[in-house]
Amino acid sequence: MQKRTPQEIERSAIRKMTLNIVPLMILLYFLAFLES
Repeated sequence: MQKRTPQEIERSAIRKMTLNIVPLMILLYFLAFLES
């Protein structure tokens, strides 16, 4: 098991967050589009 630097942990956390946020943003845009 290799040691992970804080930078690597932070980068992977940001990537996971981004992957969760992007579908939500797409869904919100889609719903807003349907409402208008």
